Amino acid sequence: MVSFIKLIHNENIKIFKRLGTLVMMGVLILFVGIHTFASESNDDPNWKTALQQENSSAQKALAGNKLSSQEKSQIEETVQMNQYRLSNDIQPLLMHEYLLSALVMLVYLITLFAIIHAGTSVAGEFNDGTIKFLLIRPHSRIKILLAKYMSLLMFVGIMVMIVAFTLLILGGFKYGFEGLVEPSIYWEQNQMVTQTFLLQWIQQIVLVLVSPLAMMTLAFMISTIFRSSSLAIGLGIFSYFVGGILVSQLASRGHDWTKYLLFANTDLTIYFSNMKPLVEGMTFSFSLVVVSIYLTTFLLSAFITFSKRDIAS
Repeated sequence: MVSFIKLIHNENIKIFKRLGTLVMMGVLILFVGIHTFASESNDDPNWKTALQQENSSAQKALAGNKLSSQEKSQIEETVQMNQYRLSNDIQPLLMHEYLLSALVMLVYLITLFAIIHAGTSVAGEFNDGTIKFLLIRPHSRIKILLAKYMSLLMFVGIMVMIVAFTLLILGGFKYGFEGLVEPSIYWEQNQMVTQTFLLQWIQQIVLVLVSPLAMMTLAFMISTIFRSSSLAIGLGIFSYFVGGILVSQLASRGHDWTKYLLFANTDLTIYFSNMKPLVEGMTFSFSLVVVSIYLTTFLLSAFITFSKRDIAS
C-alpha cells in the first residue's frame, strides 16, 4: 500500500512540476477574476416588480400556440418558482447566479486541461522512451496504470477546488458572504426545492465533476491503446465539443436511442434545474448508470491493453 501511494505521489510530481500545469492554474484564476469583475455588482431592489413582469410575459407566451411541450413545461416551472419567491419574500441573489454560472463556464476549461494531461499521461511515456524504466520497478503494470489514473483524478479534483475556492473568496468580497447561507430555490427531478445555497453549491461541484471525469477517461484510454498523445488529445477535444452538439441534434429529431450515448448523460446538473433531459424519460439514476458503464468500458480497455502489450514493440 505504501509503495502504491509513492507511485501516485511520483505521478503527481510529474503533473505539477510541468510549467503547463502552473499556466493552467493561472488561467483558471484569471478567468475567475475576469468573471467577477464583469458581473453585476448590486442586487435589484425592485426584484419583486421584475419577477411579476417576467411572470406576466411568461403567461402571454403560454397563451400562444408556438411553444413545444418541453418549452411550456420550462416556462411553467419558472412561473411557479417566481411566484414562490414572491409569496415567501425570497430574493434572487446575484451571488448565487454568479457562483453557479461561473462554475459551469470554468468546467469547460477544466475538462480541456484534463483531456490534455490524460492524453499525455501514458503516450508521453512511450514517446519519451521512459516507459521501459517505469516498468523496471517492482510494480505490476496494473498498479502503474492505476497510479497514473488516480493522479489524473487528483489533478481534476484540485483544479475544481481551486476554482471553487477562488470563486467563493472573490464572490464573498464582492457580494457578501452572508449570501452563502441564504435560501436557494431550484428544481430537483420535477420538484421545487428550497435549500441553503452553500449546500446547493457543494452539490453542483460534485455534479459538474462528471463531465471532466468522463472526457479524461476517454482520452486516457486512447492514450494507452494507441500510444499517441496527439490522437488522444485531438479525439478527446473533438468528441467533447462535437459529441454534445451531435447528440442534441439527433435527439431533437426524435432519435430516442441517443439516450444511451455518453454525451447525452454527462451533464447531471439538468436534473437539479428546470431544464429537461434530451430524451423524455431519462432520469438521474439512468444517466449515472450509463456514464458508469462507459467509464468501466474505457478503463477495462485501457488496463487490458496495457497489461498485455509488448513494450518493446
